[in-house]
Amino acid sequence: MLFSSLLNAQTDTREIGLRFGGLQYFDFIYKKQRTANGFQRIRLTVAALSFDQYDDYNHFATNLGIAIGREKRKGLAENLYWVHGWEPRIRVMYNLRTDTSDGVDPNDYWNLSVQPAIGYVLGFQYNFSERFYVSLEGIPSLGVNLNFDDRNGLDNFGLGGNFSFSGVAITLAYSFVPHP
Repeated sequence: MLFSSLLNAQTDTREIGLRFGGLQYFDFIYKKQRTANGFQRIRLTVAALSFDQYDDYNHFATNLGIAIGREKRKGLAENLYWVHGWEPRIRVMYNLRTDTSDGVDPNDYWNLSVQPAIGYVLGFQYNFSERFYVSLEGIPSLGVNLNFDDRNGLDNFGLGGNFSFSGVAITLAYSFVPHP
């Protein structure tokens, strides 16, 4: 049993990388091999925190997004793979503004947006060495947008889809165990 665990630990592939969607944003991505050609992927899609202070009001904003999915790889040629799989994700944004312009009581206003979505990863991966690879992928998706605020509760509800590949991303990744 111990020998089996040691063998698994040595062949268990883990990967970490950066996924670039143009010059405006990037994601952190972590992958762990689950089957011979299957990986679990965890992607930190958005992480931001800001605080602004003006004369009479303060503004605090944060947003966080995470995607957790499954990825399958199919060999097409030496070092070239077709990559595909489901990837559910969620993004949460929170804004708080405090207005003290009346000089008496602060007037707070908050807004919360929750955006769950389901996407399907479609792309190609090229292993340019035993430990490094580059991939090109798009993630068509369907999602819901729920906006809440302190005055109206559920203020807005929306459905959306992204079926274009204008948001194709490039991932540069490192594998902790050499690729076969």
